[in-house]
Parts: sequence; C-alpha cells; structure tokens
Amino acid sequence: MTTPIWFLAITDSTLTPMERLLLAVLVRYQGANGSAWPKRKTLAGHLGTSERQVRRLIGDLKAKGRLTVDRPDGRGRGGRNHYTVNVQKGDADVPLFGQEGGRQCPQKGDNLGHVTGVYKDELVNEVVNGTREKKPFVAPKVEQVREYAASLGNNIFPAERFIEHYARLDWHDKGGKSVKSWKGKVQTWHAHENERRVARGEPPLDGYSQYGTRKATPEDIAMLQAEGVL
Repeated sequence: MTTPIWFLAITDSTLTPMERLLLAVLVRYQGANGSAWPKRKTLAGHLGTSERQVRRLIGDLKAKGRLTVDRPDGRGRGGRNHYTVNVQKGDADVPLFGQEGGRQCPQKGDNLGHVTGVYKDELVNEVVNGTREKKPFVAPKVEQVREYAASLGNNIFPAERFIEHYARLDWHDKGGKSVKSWKGKVQTWHAHENERRVARGEPPLDGYSQYGTRKATPEDIAMLQAEGVL
C-alpha cells in the first residue's frame, strides 16, 4: 500500500511537533482546489496557542517549503490568506491533495461545521505517534513526562505536578473531554510556561517564545491575560 502524502507530511522528522500539527489542521481544511483559508484565530484555537505563535509557525513552514501562502485579489472572503500544504516528492513540491480533493473550505460564515469531530488532541496523537489507529489511553509515568519535556528543551518541567493535576481530573481536560495524548498536554503546558517566563522578563526555557528574547510589553501581558495564559 502506498503511504499517503499527507501522512508523510505530518510525520516529517525535520519539522517540530507544532509545525506538523499545524499542517495536519490545514489538511483538514483543504479542498479540491488545493488550498484553505482559515483565520489565524481559528488555527490558534486548534493548536491551543496564540495567533502570534501561529504567525511564526506559518513563517517557518514557508521557509521550509512546506507551506505556500497567497492572498488572491478580488475574491472577497475578507482578504484572507490562502494556504497550500506541500511535501517534498523527489525534487518537486506537490500539494497534499492535488486534484483529488479533501474537505471543502468553509463558505463565508460557515465556522467549523465542515471539520466537526476534529479535535486538537486527536491530531496531536496522530502526529506524535505516527498513526491514526485509536489506542487506549495509558497514563504516563513521571519519568516519561520528564524525558518528553526535556526533548522539548524543558529540563525543569514539573512532571509530578502535571500528573497530579490530570490524575485529579481523572485524565480529562477542563472542558470535560478525555485526554487522548498526554504528550499534547505537555506541549501546551510547556508553551504556556514559556509565555509566563517571557512576560516576567525571563528567557524562554527552549530559547524561543513568540516574543523572541525581548521582555514582554504591557500590551503583550494584557494579551496573555486575555488568552488565559497568565
């Protein structure tokens, strides 16, 4: 059986987990025309992060040739960017779906009806584990959490507190949904901790945050508070 091109994209070891997750989300939006135009706010909601980080991820994927971004003139739709996901096939970039189509892009005002049932944790599970097969959830050990956090550049991740937090919720998130990928939750926790550190004027744990190495401004802090990060 030929490996699907989309599978090659989201298991690309040259990309970070968040970059692969963003590609996976965009794949769900792409239609027969090979492009998608979700708002950055929508993408940020899927990834559980900020619009600024989404902007940075898009820029990195463009630089790596995995994403083409266009803004068609005179087509309405609020002047949104159109995204085309690419993967390397030989020496040429090819669209993820080409002319075979996929999920149609939403019409104006169609919100997320066309991706009903697509949740961030499911996508994280597919990206991290490299499979779409559903597996029973197994709670991680402290050492597993600590090792995975270290792979993200975080050597002081509060693994015990992380496990206690989710064990207290019977491994459900605050919205009551079952945790399908603890690694996805570690990524989110780690990203939020980075933003808190930068807001306090401290360097990010992995050398990166959406603010670079500068100290967060009052406007930055207000945005983080509005997003519930602080």
